[in-house]
Amino acid sequence: MLTSPASATSSKLVTDAVTRFGKLDVMVNNAAIQIEEELAETTEEQLDQILGVNLKGVFFGCKHAVRAMRGSGGGSIVNIASILALVGDGILAAYCAAKGGVLGITRATAVRYGADGIRCNAVCPGDIDTPLVAAYFATGSDPVALRAEVEAEYPLRRIAQPEEIARAVVFLASDDSSFMSGQPLIVDGGLLADCY
Repeated sequence: MLTSPASATSSKLVTDAVTRFGKLDVMVNNAAIQIEEELAETTEEQLDQILGVNLKGVFFGCKHAVRAMRGSGGGSIVNIASILALVGDGILAAYCAAKGGVLGITRATAVRYGADGIRCNAVCPGDIDTPLVAAYFATGSDPVALRAEVEAEYPLRRIAQPEEIARAVVFLASDDSSFMSGQPLIVDGGLLADCY
């Protein structure tokens, strides 16, 4: 039987955490790549690459976390999805598909393993000031103007700082969210609330 790189990596991470700390209380599945291409032009190779990181990584992260958490009293799994799991972007069809799948995995995990004391939720951020977004801005003829254009779309007139998303993850990982499971937590500076 072949083991995918995503499964092997997730398995090793969980095993290492259990070896080091005695058990696994929290698992955060956070990895993404992005290829700008409309659906009609997306190659199978591009789709496989995006699904391999953005969807399979989360799937196997949940799988191996559940195996570790079931026997030790439960835990909290937090998956990083995106607002593009909830709405579409015409030049990110494969990314939207993968992040929508992350919400499906989140719900399925929550439903099946809740009785084992395992909660699973997702954070759905908008744009974050990360190298991935900086690389997008760099593709513009005027990166500063492109950033300003994107930020102007947000009611808060800026994109998120990584620490702001991290605080949402900490909330979902903690007992402060002890009755939340199977839910997307939107952290998008009001972007999806604005219909114009």
